[in-house]
Amino acid sequence: MMGAAPSRPQAAAISAQLSLQYKSAREAFGRGDFAKAISKLRGIIGKAPDHADALNLLGIIGMQGGRAAEAEALFARAVAANPGEPGFYNSHASALHALGRSDEAIAAFRGALAIDADYAAAHLNLGKLLLRLGRGEEALPHFARLSELRPDDAPVHFGHGELLYALRRFEPAAAAFRRVLELQPAYPDARFCLGNALWGGKQAGAALAEYGAVIAADSKAAGAWANRSVVQIDLGRPAAALADIESALQLKPGNADFHNLHGNALHALNRHHEARQAYARALQIQPAHANARFNTGLCHLVECEFAEGWNDYEARWRTSLNLGRIDTTLPEWDGQPTQARLLVWGEQGIGDQILQLSLADAVAQRAPQAEFAVMPRLLALARRSYPQLQFTGLNELANSGCTVQKAFWSTGALVRRSLDDFPRQRAAFLQADPLRVAALRQRVSGDERPVIGLAWHSRAVLYSRLKSMPLKTLMPLLADKRYRFVDLQYGDTAAEREALRGVATLQRLDDIDPIKDIDGLAALVRACDMVVTISNFTAHLAGALGVPTLLMLPWSTGRQWYWHDNRTSSPWYPRLSILRQSEPLRWDDVIERVCAEVPRMLAGAGR
Repeated sequence: MMGAAPSRPQAAAISAQLSLQYKSAREAFGRGDFAKAISKLRGIIGKAPDHADALNLLGIIGMQGGRAAEAEALFARAVAANPGEPGFYNSHASALHALGRSDEAIAAFRGALAIDADYAAAHLNLGKLLLRLGRGEEALPHFARLSELRPDDAPVHFGHGELLYALRRFEPAAAAFRRVLELQPAYPDARFCLGNALWGGKQAGAALAEYGAVIAADSKAAGAWANRSVVQIDLGRPAAALADIESALQLKPGNADFHNLHGNALHALNRHHEARQAYARALQIQPAHANARFNTGLCHLVECEFAEGWNDYEARWRTSLNLGRIDTTLPEWDGQPTQARLLVWGEQGIGDQILQLSLADAVAQRAPQAEFAVMPRLLALARRSYPQLQFTGLNELANSGCTVQKAFWSTGALVRRSLDDFPRQRAAFLQADPLRVAALRQRVSGDERPVIGLAWHSRAVLYSRLKSMPLKTLMPLLADKRYRFVDLQYGDTAAEREALRGVATLQRLDDIDPIKDIDGLAALVRACDMVVTISNFTAHLAGALGVPTLLMLPWSTGRQWYWHDNRTSSPWYPRLSILRQSEPLRWDDVIERVCAEVPRMLAGAGR
């Protein structure tokens, strides 16, 4: 027979008694007297099994004692007893996460936010969990909302900035770090991280200033010295870069990354042998250092030491560089002659893939059934140039039927192991559409003056600042009335051309898109008598088509390894001549030599 339910006064008295016991338990918990707190909480739960606050606090004590499974059960009971309290969901989610039950934890955190969309703790914990799971994009709105809820909380803004930076949202990341510094000017690492965000956003000058401020405040900030050296290289200041990275190494001589950056600064100064020694020191400290291995390969390749260079160049796939590796499970071809269906896939940018096409016929001699995959916009040009070979687009590999594969540059180790392996009599390996060439020649010639195609800008991810120049830099050439000039530059050049009005004329054919219509650009390049260009894909296209080409290169970094060092000609493009800056960031002497070389090159060119 069940006992009678307590009367209303009795229930009120019991509730008051439980409240006093819970208050006492909380006070004991606050003092760190967990044993007393546990005793009182268990007493409460013994009398009132659904006392949600007691269940939750007992679960918290369990979590602090490392008893996550016990705590999870208590939190689940608290949620069931009071499903309208977001804090209980947050506690439950934390226990679920500790037990590795991530999906359930995410659901519980979202349960808390469904009750209170502005519950800061749940936003923080859910954001952190999603971030740990590699789901940064999902975490971002939670950190963003947390920053709004806690506008004066510097650690919150710092965490938000770190996440934005990891997601390559550099501008908002910089804003978050600036907010941290507004709140706490001495916040650890905030200024350094601001420098990183500015550098990521290609604000090199601003990044340089922030790293300088870090160093001014703490001359032992090795990371700031090192990162500033990277920016110095991009700004064309290799000597300053070397001084900065040497300062970093004095502070941390055992840091492999710093030795790698030391090699980069030496490489930018054309001190390639010393650069290799620096990379070797990085590899002694950290034998698996992919960047140091890859950079060693670049040092060999830039000096035409192909046999040594190709091997180390294979480390490119282990670096953080986005080099266009395809997702394939096919085994790698060992390079031996084969009748197997071999997939050779183009990698990196369009300039690299144009250059890689020069290897295709030599590779096909070893693998007659090879299929070559390139960017779709190169297909028409490749198929016309190599009608005996099979080409496909990189976007159409699902049903290739191939059984082995090889990255295009990796075939260099098979067919270009020394300068003796380069063809001697092949001035061109790509063929433009002859009908389009003839039609375009009529449009650009107009009179008897030679036609010179020009390109002056690169939008490459790395070192575009060093490789490029304003169009007005070419005025000494453009002012020469003996020649007609054609715009081969991709992108919108209208403003630069307008600035030349009345001084010089640069013809632009707007019906040819240099980015999308590579076949059309190839025909336009072939319609020119010669090309003058900086290092961008126009240089590769002109060289591959056999058009006489003057290539203007920066002093060091930004030349790319395939232009090599201490050469005025190219083993890849026999009709291409190279003019280099005599010192960093100086183009005037290059343009002077261009003006002198153009008539000589035209005199010996012939169409």
